[in-house]
Amino acid sequence: MSTTRSEHICDNCEEPATRRCAGCRKVWYCSKKCQEEFWPLHVFACNLNGKPIRTCYHLAKAARRDEFPEDPQTLEDYGFNRAFSNTNRSNLLGLYQGLFNHLRVSPRDVHNWRLKGRLGTEIKAAFGQLPIQSRGQYYAWFIQNQYILDESTPTPVERQLLTQIEETTLRLWKFTGGSESLSPQQIQERIAKMPSARRSCYHLLLPLFMDSMSHPHPSMDCWIEFGFCACKSQRQESTLYSIYRELLNKCSFDEFVTAFQSCTLLHLMDSKGFGQRRRTIKNLDEVLGTGSIIKSVWHLKQLFEVVSEEGADDFDPHPAVRVNYGFLNCRNDSEFKDLVALYKQVLDMERVDPITLHEAAMKGKLFEFISQFVELKRKSVRKSVARLLENPYPLAPLP
Repeated sequence: MSTTRSEHICDNCEEPATRRCAGCRKVWYCSKKCQEEFWPLHVFACNLNGKPIRTCYHLAKAARRDEFPEDPQTLEDYGFNRAFSNTNRSNLLGLYQGLFNHLRVSPRDVHNWRLKGRLGTEIKAAFGQLPIQSRGQYYAWFIQNQYILDESTPTPVERQLLTQIEETTLRLWKFTGGSESLSPQQIQERIAKMPSARRSCYHLLLPLFMDSMSHPHPSMDCWIEFGFCACKSQRQESTLYSIYRELLNKCSFDEFVTAFQSCTLLHLMDSKGFGQRRRTIKNLDEVLGTGSIIKSVWHLKQLFEVVSEEGADDFDPHPAVRVNYGFLNCRNDSEFKDLVALYKQVLDMERVDPITLHEAAMKGKLFEFISQFVELKRKSVRKSVARLLENPYPLAPLP
């Protein structure tokens, strides 16, 4: 900063100025204090070498002009992208205005707080120096919405969901016969130590107690264990889940677990008046009546149901699927996806029974079976598909 006796006007306070900016030499100040106050605005004009300007100055400029920042990185760095509404963004801007204009905190300090991961903590410390009655409405708002500057703090929606999950967990825990005196953490520890069959039943019922109509996702073990893999459509899966919902109103949790362990869930459904409805789901008895002996075709169906969803390409197929359905023959990801799509195309056909596909695999007749339903005109395509569909079956008899 250079000085001169010429009379000029301070760009910050409009008082007589004798100090000129040493960078651009176009702006005048009356004091160093005014220069520091005006810098968040002047830095954009004085940036003659084109260096990136810190987001803290974009923030200070917006606060000075009483407007939301326009710079995308500033919006991200200082919580505006997590504010979720104009009301919250306005309150956040007011918080920063109090910080800069009332508490006289410098943009550089705010920048350093953010880099150290202490932005929210330091803001509370800065306002904490004021009497409670002088901290203002924006600070009171911030105390109730600290998630905006602290990603480890749950959002209101997340807090609501966590509360709902805790309440649901307690209700389901009581339904299973568990003690009401345990904390949510203790309940989760007890659930983790449950026998596998009991834990599977617990996980199936959790959405029921959350008043959710969503049935298990195909990637979950219970999607196969409780027969959802046998359903031909989302509508059938919803039907099956509604049967489980109503069944639990007519039997105890222990009765349900016993039926699951003994492969008598179908009998339990029938005894409670759900026989006609459950028979509309072909092959449900094939899944629920075989216990731990699950045909690999259901794992095949699970594979293409999961892989067909965006972002689920890394789902690891069941080992039996790799062997039985030719996936060991795939030379690259493209062939893997083509084979998944081929099986999905066939099993989505109303006239194709998954059990017959499984039987064809066990006989080493996959290509012959698939050719009945999918037209493979080109010789090169037939040859490629035939190679992919090879498997080690039928196995040679033991000597």
